[in-house]
Amino acid sequence: MIPAIVLTAGLATRLRPLSNQLAKAAMPVAGVSIVERILRQLRAAGLTDAVLNLHHLGHTVTAITGDGSHLGVRVRYSWETTVLGSGGGPCRALRLIEGPRALVLNGDTLTDLDIPALVNTHTASGALVTLAVVPNTDPGSYGGVTANADGVFTGLVPRGSTEPSWHFVGVHVVERVAYDGVSPDAPSDS
Repeated sequence: MIPAIVLTAGLATRLRPLSNQLAKAAMPVAGVSIVERILRQLRAAGLTDAVLNLHHLGHTVTAITGDGSHLGVRVRYSWETTVLGSGGGPCRALRLIEGPRALVLNGDTLTDLDIPALVNTHTASGALVTLAVVPNTDPGSYGGVTANADGVFTGLVPRGSTEPSWHFVGVHVVERVAYDGVSPDAPSDS
């Protein structure tokens, strides 16, 4: 199975004052931290190699995950002195993994997504990136993506649009070459 990059570097500004003490990924949900839940899900899906990008209160994440051996996952860290975003963060983390592709997921995404099915769909498609999406049932609050009948991305729709769209859930499979031209040292968003 492919390696995973878990994006845990964010500042969690909307969770202040809680995030003044803990990184968002270190916050507990029903007594178990978000990052531990994610790593357990990855292990259950057969992924045993993960890189976590870290910035804000990263030590609160590493205190939970360590080297990952207690979770059955090899965990390594990509430290960011400046938050590099959803483009720069994975680009930097890619230096720590081998292989042509990775699963990239937000460090605050809790989902029952079938990860092996997403990876298999991506591999069969030949796409550079495969996004996990659900119907956008609240377009007044969220923008979305559009796709053709074959599931190929056709565009973006802004929040408030009446055009039917899909909502990206923060999990995707990406080919390493998709980050060609992205700096691993400068903030950028994907």
